[in-house]
Amino acid sequence: MYRDTQGDAPVEVEHILTDKVRRASGVDLMTPLLDAAVAQLRIPQNRVLAASRS
Repeated sequence: MYRDTQGDAPVEVEHILTDKVRRASGVDLMTPLLDAAVAQLRIPQNRVLAASRS
């Protein structure tokens, strides 16, 4: 994921981290660090997606 963010490639944050967050919430487990990581990685992901649409 680091290489993706540095090379302006799509980051697979939804596939890798969001799945873990969803599974944890299914058993009432809080994941504040994973939530923060997902939020931070969505920034470059959204930037790449916006550039590809332009």
